[in-house]
Amino acid sequence: MKLVEECGLSAHAYADDLQVYRHVSPGQSSELMAQMANCIARVEAWMACNRLRLNPAITEVIWLGSSHRLVQCTPDPLLLPGASILPVRKVSMTLELSSTIA
Repeated sequence: MKLVEECGLSAHAYADDLQVYRHVSPGQSSELMAQMANCIARVEAWMACNRLRLNPAITEVIWLGSSHRLVQCTPDPLLLPGASILPVRKVSMTLELSSTIA
């Protein structure tokens, strides 16, 4: 979506779902939350002009990373008009597959 890209973020759009994301270091997580809030406000305004509505009840913020990195991310909520959304922390894993030739 061009609107999201103009905010400096990336997006995946599905039928009735929009995922907005960006990779940052933990020290930039507070800046990212402000950037996300601004972008979501712009998306919400676009939606209103097109007779659509953002549902803050199902809006989520998810931090993905190693447990070491996740504890460094801001615990502050994403502040939207009429909603305060706490981030969820998800630990990512790397699986190593090995194959042997017998």
